[in-house]
Amino acid sequence: MAQISNRSLIKYHRQLGLFAAILAAVLAITGLLLQHTDRLGLDRHYLRANWLLSWYTYPPPETHQIQLNQHLVVQADHQLVVDNHWLGSNNGALWGAADNGKSLLIGAGSQLYWLDQQAQLLDIIEVPV
Repeated sequence: MAQISNRSLIKYHRQLGLFAAILAAVLAITGLLLQHTDRLGLDRHYLRANWLLSWYTYPPPETHQIQLNQHLVVQADHQLVVDNHWLGSNNGALWGAADNGKSLLIGAGSQLYWLDQQAQLLDIIEVPV
């Protein structure tokens, strides 16, 4: 039976310790990032790479967009975003948008979103279905 020397045990212990330290550092850094998702804006970013989404068996997000004069309205899996300003979740599809030069009106599901020209939300109006 082959004997394992102290020298080889020390070598394997050092390699295993280095691997564990790197893993602990990655977990600590990603944990900090996840704790501050709203401050860092990470909650407004979605995975788009199909190869990465396939690892999680998560389908690519269903996206719809409407280009207004200088505004872009995007709906990804019922999350509504205008010019990188998150408006909130909606249970229906994006069905229209208008820009009169003073304000924006966006229709999604059973709601109308009224915004100013800086894409700041002014009001949400429920539309009878």
